[in-house]
Amino acid sequence: PKTQAETDRLFTAVKDILIFKSLEESQLKEVIEAIEKRNTSPGEVIITQGDEDADNFYVIDSGVFAVFVTKDGVENEVFKYDNKGSFGELALLYDQPRAATVKATT
Repeated sequence: PKTQAETDRLFTAVKDILIFKSLEESQLKEVIEAIEKRNTSPGEVIITQGDEDADNFYVIDSGVFAVFVTKDGVENEVFKYDNKGSFGELALLYDQPRAATVKATT
C-alpha cells in the first residue's frame, strides 16, 4: 500500500495527463493504486525506441530523464524531464513501438 503522501503526489502528477483526464476520481484512485514504484540509476535505459513490448507507463516523482530519438543512425537528445512528467503512454494507447529512448541521468 502507498502512503497518503505518495498517493497525493501521484494524484497531482497524473490528474492532468490526457489518458486520465476523463476518469472519475474513484477510477483515478484505482489507477494510482496500480502504479508501482521503480527506482532508477544514472545511465539506466528506461524505454528503448522501437521496442514493441510496451507494457508500462512512467510517472516521474523525482530525477532527471533524457529523451533521445535516433534518426538515420544518429541519436539526438530531444527533451529532458526534470523531476516531473510522464512518458510511455503513446505506445500503450496506440499499440505502437516506442517512439523514443528514455534514460535516467540522475
